Amino acid sequence: MTHWEQVGGLRRFRRAQSGDITEMRAFCVERGMPTLVASVRREHVEAFLVDLDERGTAAATRAQAFRSLQQFWKFVERRLPV
Repeated sequence: MTHWEQVGGLRRFRRAQSGDITEMRAFCVERGMPTLVASVRREHVEAFLVDLDERGTAAATRAQAFRSLQQFWKFVERRLPV
């Protein structure tokens, strides 16, 4: 089980949100970026969103991905004390 799965929140998110989170994780793995949720930083999320843009993803889809990731990290902050 990966750290991302251990957070336990992926199942609670709607399917689209889970897809965005899974895609972000795959992006990090492919590029050798941190894969522990606590190690992912703003610049990693920004790089992911830039990559979506460069692949021609619609602005609305990128905005949805951003909102999904934003909600995920808010959830993580509540579940995992800093």
